[in-house]
Amino acid sequence: MRHAAWLNAAPRDKRDKTDKPKATRLKKIHDAGDTPSYPPKPLCVYLVGYLFDVGPSMPGAMGNVPLSHSEIRDWQENTGIELSAWESRTLRRLSNDYLASAQAAESPDCQPPYTASGDAQRLQQVELQQKLDLFLS
Repeated sequence: MRHAAWLNAAPRDKRDKTDKPKATRLKKIHDAGDTPSYPPKPLCVYLVGYLFDVGPSMPGAMGNVPLSHSEIRDWQENTGIELSAWESRTLRRLSNDYLASAQAAESPDCQPPYTASGDAQRLQQVELQQKLDLFLS
């Protein structure tokens, strides 16, 4: 989730005061003829698909906000998909993670949460943070 948010973010240049649209990191990678690296697929990959189907976030009064339980319930009613309680909670958690990562990724110096370059120390830090997030939730 965090890596998808990082790829789909368009970093803001603090010196540029115009409101012209910026290219996302994913677009820049594709324009350069490269393919981005992705982390291994999660065990519940279908939930990631559901999240992007309902939308990883929703508009709020002051910008995007994580999906609400009522938004998830409405999506279930519209699609005929019945989620269990843990699946609904997981969608909300994924939405929170996506939104937090998307906001942080607007910084031009934000590092990717996943790299396939063999940077073992960085991967260990990401894994440790994920375990800590899971423990604190």
